[in-house]
Amino acid sequence: MPRCRGPDPHGIPRRPAAAPLWLLVSRPPPDRSAMSFLAIDIGNTRLKWALYAAPHPGAVMLQHGASFLETIDELAEHQWKHLPEPHRMLGCAVAGDAVRRRVEEQMELWDLAPRWVVPSLHEAGVSNGYDHPTRLGADRWVALAGARARVLAVAAAAGQKPRPALVVMVGTAVTVDALDAGGHFLGGLILPGFGLMLRALEQGTAGLKVPTGE
Repeated sequence: MPRCRGPDPHGIPRRPAAAPLWLLVSRPPPDRSAMSFLAIDIGNTRLKWALYAAPHPGAVMLQHGASFLETIDELAEHQWKHLPEPHRMLGCAVAGDAVRRRVEEQMELWDLAPRWVVPSLHEAGVSNGYDHPTRLGADRWVALAGARARVLAVAAAAGQKPRPALVVMVGTAVTVDALDAGGHFLGGLILPGFGLMLRALEQGTAGLKVPTGE
């Protein structure tokens, strides 16, 4: 696959390289099984990362960590400083292009092409129901693909047909998404997470305040 290139010489920013989700949900040929794999999830509050022994489900997790977005500029000097150089990476980012670029700058300590998930119409056994597929959050798209892979694996092991799935993620926001038995994304909900709910109550009411103690 082509490498992600740097800034355009005329100052026009280049789009991040998109990566297929089969990197996450399918087992590679044997000659790729020894390639370490870095997974990155950039949420609205924190970045989570994990280094795996290979880019397929069930691979051994070698190291992992997390960083608040305010401190991601320190990853190369701290958490990633002694991390073995990954052979491949795949990330999803919902915190915006500026944060994604900051993470790519930290990855410059390795000779590694950044690859970022971009939702599509159909991939990894999941059909996107959005009229404009890229408007679905990359984190939700990855979670749907992972859930579908899990459903298919369980069905195959039991000799049964795949079942529908409900995918729930709880973070800064809470997302609830539904897949039918055929892997079609039926839609979902986005709700404020626990912290956002507390702050909304504090700001919108006179008598309810966020507790400051334990």
